[in-house]
Amino acid sequence: MPACRIPTSRLRAVQQDPTRLAKPQALGWWFAVNLKRIVGFLVVIFVLFWIISQPTSASGSVNNVLGNLQEAGSSIATFLTNVF
Repeated sequence: MPACRIPTSRLRAVQQDPTRLAKPQALGWWFAVNLKRIVGFLVVIFVLFWIISQPTSASGSVNNVLGNLQEAGSSIATFLTNVF
């Protein structure tokens, strides 16, 4: 016998409730997931458009970001070297 049993009457009530998906709470997670996908898709399109339309500016920005990451890594390595 299982340790925890769910009464079948509750299962039937959930299965037979046609308004369950129309409730705002149920639609909230669906909207949030789709909003994340839409925003992500728009960001990718914007970045591709920027790279295609202004490749010099895009490459300069990428070089700046990578340079900042390199400086941050060097700073962390110097800190850890001095600590140990």
